[in-house]
Amino acid sequence: MGVVPARRFLVSVLLAAMAFAGSTVKAQATVVPYGQVLVPGAAWAGSLASLGDLNVYSNGNGHEQGSAFQCTELATRFARVVYGAQGGWSGPAYKLFDSGPSVYPTPFLPLANGGAEPPKFGDILILDHTAYNSTGHAVVVSGTGPGYVDIVEQNWGNYAPTGRARLTIQGTFMPNRVDGNPGGLPIRGWLRAWTTPLGDGAFTLDQYGGVHPNGGAPPVRSSATWPKADMARGLAVGPDGTSGLVLDSWGGLHTFGTARTLADAPVAGGYWPHWDIARSVVLNSTGDGGYTLDGLGGIHSFGTAPARTGTAYWNWDIGRGMALNADGKSGYVLDGYGGLHPFGGAAPLKVSAYWLGWDIARGVTLNSTGTGGYVLDGFGGLHPFGDAAPAAPGIYWPGKDRARGLFLHSDTSGYVVDAYGYLIPFGGAPALSGGPISTTLPVGRGVGASTAS
Repeated sequence: MGVVPARRFLVSVLLAAMAFAGSTVKAQATVVPYGQVLVPGAAWAGSLASLGDLNVYSNGNGHEQGSAFQCTELATRFARVVYGAQGGWSGPAYKLFDSGPSVYPTPFLPLANGGAEPPKFGDILILDHTAYNSTGHAVVVSGTGPGYVDIVEQNWGNYAPTGRARLTIQGTFMPNRVDGNPGGLPIRGWLRAWTTPLGDGAFTLDQYGGVHPNGGAPPVRSSATWPKADMARGLAVGPDGTSGLVLDSWGGLHTFGTARTLADAPVAGGYWPHWDIARSVVLNSTGDGGYTLDGLGGIHSFGTAPARTGTAYWNWDIGRGMALNADGKSGYVLDGYGGLHPFGGAAPLKVSAYWLGWDIARGVTLNSTGTGGYVLDGFGGLHPFGDAAPAAPGIYWPGKDRARGLFLHSDTSGYVVDAYGYLIPFGGAPALSGGPISTTLPVGRGVGASTAS
């Protein structure tokens, strides 16, 4: 969907309204310096942070630089970076709930507090004004869970700002936010974008090596496909969000999209012709190296990645997945029972689920800090490990081994792909346009996030 003039106007609407939205500022001698990053974009917006500046900044004492880093500036910047909206707003933040949609009818639409839809990741939450706060407040929803809504915000509590908060919710109703304002600020509702974010997308992999775009991901061509052979075993998307690698069952690597870095090295560190033993592939943040996992637990480096030895190795095929830390050289191997095995100096992390003797674990992913994440079971269950909070589930298939992989959209939300290629959001992640790979045959083999713009 193209950016229309009304769309450009909305983000200006968001800018001005948010510029006037403030918080009760207590007189203190020390404040966090103006312009200092409170929350990095990647720590709350996941892969969307690659599209542009989604950092949360300190507004100093709240009166230093005009509209810059007011509460509405963050919401406006989010709408511009993620949805392509342009423009400004000259009124108080609380009026966004009424005026924003009227001047910018799509893609943002108002959902009333206590109505049919609870807030989810990416919604712009609007707090009302009171006798103690004449402008109200605007924030962005960064995650949801049972009984809570996580937000990121600017110009709130400038005497000790964190840029984050957790608000309560009862069903679909959010009570007044009381911190910093006598009696609290009522929550009017949330503005929701009804289009796919520019950077929201994913690629799904079928057993024949086909790579399929969803949401904002572009169509791509794989360098190897096997029309009649079940050969594909893993998918890794590069830092550009439009290209990456497909792993075949023998350990071979094949590029898709515009990837060229590894085109001259199509074979990984481990290659086993005619033996179906390769299980997972991961790329580092620069896209010039990574690791493959074999079913016995062996870790094989390629490109610039340094050699690594796992902390577990088996004499049978039980290795199921791999997750790489941001340093590009440490991470975790997942076994079929749900065990997590660190490599490359990664710290041991406590798991919340383990199925001894039952090969049912299907995927693993890490949060932005590498201190937690989720294990996926074959029925679609999500099990937090480390410091990860429980995630609101998507679809669960009791007794059906249907789930095939997952990735995170934020630290508490993301997507599960099933055996037919359906993408199921969880934790408040927005639905992505696209369809199944097959409606009759279970050919799905993997999934990877795209940050294509």
